Amino acid sequence: MPLPLATAILSAALMIAGIIDIRSRRLPDYVTLPLTALGLILTLALEPGAILPHTLAALLGFLAFYLIATLYRRLRGHDGLGLGDAKLLAAAGAWLGPLNLAPVVFVGAVLALVAALILRLLGRNVSLQMTLPFGPFLSAGFFGFWCLKISGWSPF
Repeated sequence: MPLPLATAILSAALMIAGIIDIRSRRLPDYVTLPLTALGLILTLALEPGAILPHTLAALLGFLAFYLIATLYRRLRGHDGLGLGDAKLLAAAGAWLGPLNLAPVVFVGAVLALVAALILRLLGRNVSLQMTLPFGPFLSAGFFGFWCLKISGWSPF
């Protein structure tokens, strides 16, 4: 698959996922799971020697957010992070590899904090009880690091 086509598919899927998450607070499997598969297929086609690290990154991405979501639910008594976010991070691992997982999450978290600050400045009530979908911010970090990777500039 040509890289521009893969990038266009990734971009469209991440935008769709972000919009759906904003509207419904859900990241649907029909977006996240094919993205994971496509990332692994693309890795196999472009970097066959990297398929094991990318597969492990997909598993690590899912498990990291799954464990955080489970711990949050047990501590707070309600969901704070959905499994759609875990599946989206798995897709990021499949596309980007293990070294990019933490930076993707960091960028997503910073963007979410900036969005909360903007909402606060606009007069919205921002509190610990407020829900903010993480998918759009995670998608932005994911796509940004993908662009860095394909440009050859990625520090990881």
